[in-house]
Formats: sequence, C-alpha cells, structure tokens
Amino acid sequence: MQNQSLVTRHSSLQKGFTLAEIIIVVMILAFISTISFRTYYDLREKQDFNNALNQIVELIKTARNDAITSQAVYLETAPETPIIPSKGYGVFINLTPTETEAHLTLFANTSVQGNFADQFDEEDSILEKLSLPASITFDKLFKLSPTELRGIPDTGTDIGNQAVILFRPPVAETFLSNNGDPTIPENLIDTLSIQLFPKSQATRKKVITIDKIGGIPAIHL
Repeated sequence: MQNQSLVTRHSSLQKGFTLAEIIIVVMILAFISTISFRTYYDLREKQDFNNALNQIVELIKTARNDAITSQAVYLETAPETPIIPSKGYGVFINLTPTETEAHLTLFANTSVQGNFADQFDEEDSILEKLSLPASITFDKLFKLSPTELRGIPDTGTDIGNQAVILFRPPVAETFLSNNGDPTIPENLIDTLSIQLFPKSQATRKKVITIDKIGGIPAIHL
C-alpha cells in the first residue's frame, strides 16, 4: 500500500502545466515585453530629441565661431585659394526639405550670383548638412519682437517654412530673416524661435531662440 501511494504521488508530479496555466504565463510575458519595448522606444525617442536640440544649437554656434575666427573656405572654382567670405557664415533652416535637402544647412555666403547678402541660395558654399530623425517633428518658425515672450511654444508670428541665421565677420554681427528680400522690413527678424517636438509626444514642445543681439542660441524647456 505504501509503495502504491508513492507511485501515485510520483505520477501526479509528471502531469506538467495545464493549458490555462500556459496561457496565463504567455500573457504575462507578452505584457512584460510590451512594457519593456515601450520604455525602450520612449527612451530612444527622448535621446534622439535631445541630441537633435543640441546638434541644432551646435550648428548655429559653429557658424558664429567661423565668423569670429574668419574661417577660410575653398570654392570649387578655385580649390587652391582660401577665401574669407565677407558676407558671412550662416545656417539655413528648412522645415520641409526634399529628399536631397536637409533641415539645416551650414554655409558660407560666397554666392556671386547677385543674391542679397542676407539670403541663402544654391550658389553658396555648403559646409555641413543636418537632417533630423523621423521621430522628430520640426514644427514651426516664429518671428518675435523684443516685446513678445520668448521661448514659449506657439508665441510670435509664423514666418513660414524657411529662415536664415547669418553671422558677418569679424565680430559675428547677426542677421535674421525668412530668407526673403531683406530690403522688405517684414522679412527681417529681431528674435527667431525654432519649435520642435517628438512625434509621439506633441506636448513636449521645446523652443530654440536666437536673438539678433549676440546671436547665441538658447534652448527653452
């Protein structure tokens, strides 16, 4: 009788999991995987967003530093002769670039096609391009007057899809415009506000402002 009881007990331990138990375990694992993936995605998007903010600021600072140091550039038409572009160094901002364009373009204003000194065109010397990740919405460009609040989302006058930040050597005198005719006062800007946010979190808007007095970009949380 005792041996039979041991056999029965041993046999019951070999039955394994029931279907209901397996389903519960699978559901728990799926739930944990979903939470982990979402956490990873959010962290990755946050990292991409912060990196983009810093890259934009650094690109603008590079243009300003190039003006202060009178950085020489080389034209394709004269690759052996360095020149210092007297019209300045700048960053061209484009909210809606084509496949061959970038959201931001660092350039030396070397065009000889008679364009306005405060504009960007394809004849200028392109030094660097920056395209933002698909996870980021490059939202709006605002024109702010000295009396308006700065760094507040959706504050100011929408200026369209393009803007130019230009620094003229040797003191990095700053010019801000919507890349239109600078002889028209409405095209000139006192303070430029660049607004962007992660695509999945539109409420996390951040603003980069550049003032024509000083020209140093600042990120506003």
